[in-house]
Amino acid sequence: PLSAIQVNEVILINPGELVPLDGYSETEESVIYDTIATGSILPRVVKKGEKLLAGMRLADDAFPLCLKV
Repeated sequence: PLSAIQVNEVILINPGELVPLDGYSETEESVIYDTIATGSILPRVVKKGEKLLAGMRLADDAFPLCLKV
């Protein structure tokens, strides 16, 4: 459950899943859909250290993403 996640914890997000919490990418590179934040329907590449918002979705064919919350 989300209530069990602590600050600075790293969680794994699998392809096709939604980002459950705001945080920063700990993965060198992955692909997300950030429609919720930008309105764009096109996927974009995210790199390590980039801020991700809850509700963004990891692309179906992307590498798993580690998120530091």
